[in-house]
Amino acid sequence: MYEGLGDNLAAMRAALSMAAQCGASICIFPELALSGFHRRIGERFAQTEAMAWAQGQLHGDCAQLGIAAAYGLPARSAAGRPLNRYVLIDAQGEIQCSIDKHGLTPSEAQFFVPGTPRGSGLLSGLRCSAVLCREVLDLDPLASAWPPGSLDLLLWPSIISSHDPDSPDYASAASAMAQRCGVPILQCNWPNSVNSPPTRGLGGSSYWSANGRLLAQAPLDAAGLAVIDSDSQSLHWHPLPREATPKALSA
Repeated sequence: MYEGLGDNLAAMRAALSMAAQCGASICIFPELALSGFHRRIGERFAQTEAMAWAQGQLHGDCAQLGIAAAYGLPARSAAGRPLNRYVLIDAQGEIQCSIDKHGLTPSEAQFFVPGTPRGSGLLSGLRCSAVLCREVLDLDPLASAWPPGSLDLLLWPSIISSHDPDSPDYASAASAMAQRCGVPILQCNWPNSVNSPPTRGLGGSSYWSANGRLLAQAPLDAAGLAVIDSDSQSLHWHPLPREATPKALSA
């Protein structure tokens, strides 16, 4: 995660290119991937034109590379209020659906407003939707949105530390959500924190089967691309070193 929009965009474009070279059909990014998840989120929300330009770059890359993607950013409601949004785009660079986080943390609720009930979109032939970070704990209200058989993949963008003793048992919650909805869950967790650089236990993005079994997990505290083979249920890790992420001009 970087503080600036331009640096996050450059990192995402590098990851998209690497994912396409690895033969991936969908590349997913964390919660608020484009802006970064940090205290200056209000400034990024105000960068309306720059954010729209950055989205256009990502969508153009997806169309050129022929890969679908999902990513987060701050967005505006119809009334102009800030939303924590997750966008699903297909391999033609078109938006399939936008999911606005409803289950906000107390700190998030000081800035964002709750979103409305979520839908789903078709990514590379898979019916996908998402739960954002702590929403994976909201089993009953969210699971009712997806009857068994209505989804093929549930995405879980997040920023969670597995070393926080006060943190809920998110892994068990993800397992329960997968079982209730009868769908695999694919997590994409931020590997670092801009607000608190010493924080450890981040990253470790994971993949659960529809019966709630943990199938694969990426390394902790490391930035990279985890390529999941859904047939063999294996994970191939490709480190994404800082020097491989081009320094972008601030949008």
